Amino acid sequence: MSKSSVQQRENNFYLTLFDEFPALIWQSGLDAQCNYFNKTWLHFRGRTFEEESGNGWLEGVYPDDREVCIKTYMDAFHLRKRFEMEYRLRHHSGEYRWIIDIGRPFHNSHGDFTGYIGTCFDISERKRSEEILRRSENRFKELSDLLPQTIFEIDTTGKMEYVNREAYSMFGYSVEDFSRGLNALQMLIPDDRDRALKEIKKILNGGQSDGNEYTALRKDGTTFPIMIYSHLIIHDNAVQGLRGIIVDISHQKQTEEKLRLQSTALQIAANAIVMTDADGKLMWANDAFTLLTGYAVNEVVGKKMNVLSSGKHPAEFYQNLWETILSGKVWRNEVVNKRKDGTLYTEDMTITPVPDEYGKLTHFIAIKQDITEQKQLREQLFQAQKMESLGTLAGGIAHDFNNLLGIILVYSNLMEESPNNHEIYSEALAAINRAVMRGKDITGQILTFAHKTELKFERIDIDELLLEFIEMATKTFPKTISFSHALNSIPPLYADRTQLHQVVLNLCLNAKDSMGDAGIITVSTDIIAGDVLLKRFVEAKENAYVRISINDTGAGMDEYTIKRIWEPFFSTKEKTKGTGLGLAVVYGIIKTHRGFIHVESAAGKGTTFEIYLPLSAINEEKLLARTGMKITLAAHEGTETILFIEDEELLTRQMKTYFEKRGYSVLTAKDGQEAIDIYDQHKRDINIIITDIGLPKISGIELFKHFKKINPDVKIILASGFFDPESMSQLTGAGANALIYKPYVPSEILSVVRDVLDSL
Repeated sequence: MSKSSVQQRENNFYLTLFDEFPALIWQSGLDAQCNYFNKTWLHFRGRTFEEESGNGWLEGVYPDDREVCIKTYMDAFHLRKRFEMEYRLRHHSGEYRWIIDIGRPFHNSHGDFTGYIGTCFDISERKRSEEILRRSENRFKELSDLLPQTIFEIDTTGKMEYVNREAYSMFGYSVEDFSRGLNALQMLIPDDRDRALKEIKKILNGGQSDGNEYTALRKDGTTFPIMIYSHLIIHDNAVQGLRGIIVDISHQKQTEEKLRLQSTALQIAANAIVMTDADGKLMWANDAFTLLTGYAVNEVVGKKMNVLSSGKHPAEFYQNLWETILSGKVWRNEVVNKRKDGTLYTEDMTITPVPDEYGKLTHFIAIKQDITEQKQLREQLFQAQKMESLGTLAGGIAHDFNNLLGIILVYSNLMEESPNNHEIYSEALAAINRAVMRGKDITGQILTFAHKTELKFERIDIDELLLEFIEMATKTFPKTISFSHALNSIPPLYADRTQLHQVVLNLCLNAKDSMGDAGIITVSTDIIAGDVLLKRFVEAKENAYVRISINDTGAGMDEYTIKRIWEPFFSTKEKTKGTGLGLAVVYGIIKTHRGFIHVESAAGKGTTFEIYLPLSAINEEKLLARTGMKITLAAHEGTETILFIEDEELLTRQMKTYFEKRGYSVLTAKDGQEAIDIYDQHKRDINIIITDIGLPKISGIELFKHFKKINPDVKIILASGFFDPESMSQLTGAGANALIYKPYVPSEILSVVRDVLDSL
């Protein structure tokens, strides 16, 4: 076999081997043109040798890679150097796949350069993995740079290998500073470095770390508190260093200190502070709560605050409280509560609703101030000022009563002189009756005003109260002072009648004094929207307020006087004509009613006081407090037996005659003991008892209790010149069938008797 034949056989062998080799193989000649592609290449490309030969294969190179691919190949070809490049080659499926092309210069047996032979491998999967890894690394870096904490990696010597962007602003070092290899211990104050080094060694030796607090040192020398959380970096079962997070806890420390101060302040506050859940169950209270109530906090945690209830407030009071705070509004009022030892105290309580971020009410905060002593002093001041006001009115009252007594005296003389003149007799009787009724009205008003009672909030018709006052003032003020009014049918208020009466009286007395001999006092009412009043009084939180305006045509006040009028004991009057307490009392009463007062005045132009009281949203059913029985004036006759108990003999005789003329049988007693004796003898016959409260020997109240004890079903009517609201409520609650006022109006008492007898 010739040498050429052997050579040919070798070539065929290698060509067969190359064709079956799984890599893509190509070969080029001295002209740099490809003159061979193995079957694997042609299969990968899905083309024939003729299509690929020469520069045909370049058509399959991705356009963006083609120029670099040609340049790399040609540069290596001219230098006869090995080259290695990556580019994208179109697969027979149409997609481009990444290949790595390794080309080597080829020499014949004589050592002559004959071209290049190249081997290509599909590295698409590797490229995809690298791209995924690159994206993951980019994503990690982007997320890491977004974090407000420092992310770091250090080697086993403490050298910083990696930090995120936050590290630059947190520690004040530049990128170049970190790239030079800062040691982590440099970023801590010297006093903390030994402790940190021990912690690093502990973790490197397999120990655990739940986070440690240090004081960090910035490049500029300033310090701040940090927390460091770290764990081991392990590659190929070897410890490479630590990776972790550094958190700047300056704000947290400031917040903790602020909360500590706030908590301490709340705990040692002089006023009791209570926090409840949305159901009113106590969750927390400060030390002042224990001092105020006598309860240790752990005794009442989880309990509702009605454990302090005194029973002094009606259900409507608490319904108003809950309706207010559940609507998201602040509630404030005076509350009588009961301590653990059973003693009562009065507190000024403010309850504030606490909503969550969605507006749902989750808690309530109550601030409680013990005002028991203040209230006692206020009541004393109020009572003293009422007495002063009554003294001012005494002259007018005496004048009015003298007129009434004069009328009675004149007409009684006429009746004596003309007993047979029916016309004069009837006219005189009617005049005397009118005079008595007028005296009764004046007496009732004076008693209501002068009687000392506990603060009692109830449904008040303010227009009715003002009209009653104007009627009384018209009779008692000098005749040269006239009244006018403009009342606008105001809905009921929730207020204390006596105190409002005091406010109006004090303001009108001031108006009278400022006008001297003559003038006009104008009283008016209207309703003001809460948002309008808010512009004047920032505490005006209710939806609407009733405005009571009292205007006079007097001398008015200058600016200096206006600024001082609310001060106790400040007065422009002579020392013998006033204490200077009137307007101070007015101001206190209005504040107690959660209201406001404003004055407009100028020297020589009169004065207007404007009182603003919150218009309660509670309906009338909730406000109505029944303190007595409703009566009618219809006269009814009867045949029942009445036990009438009265110590005034003349009155007893008149009422006995009156009842007997209408068919009733009447037994009489002049004191409590005699009444008991008569009842014991005739209890089977007695159908109803009418007794005065003020009796000799045994009082009417004790008598009432005695009869109710021996016969719970006995029907009793109690009579008096005055009943305070609390007494009325207690007596009717204890079983009194009716309460009537003296002096008796015969037709009225007859109607009440009939109603009680006919009731089941």
